[in-house]
Amino acid sequence: DRAVELYDSEPYPYAHRAKFLSECPSEVTRDTTQAVRDAMRACELTEFKVPVFLSSLAACYAEAGDFKNAVVWQTKAV
Repeated sequence: DRAVELYDSEPYPYAHRAKFLSECPSEVTRDTTQAVRDAMRACELTEFKVPVFLSSLAACYAEAGDFKNAVVWQTKAV
């Protein structure tokens, strides 16, 4: 959270937090809604031109159970 505060115009803190929030084994900490928002922000900051961020967004959607959007974004990543 602190990295996002300090570097809010950089995509990497958002991408890393998204990965953590979507994959955290603790159900108390896992937050797939915030993970999708963070992954989307990383994509926005890179103008949707960096495949690794698009793929991360797809993974966050999949973790959230939104497989339709997961397929859309993974296809764009490829």
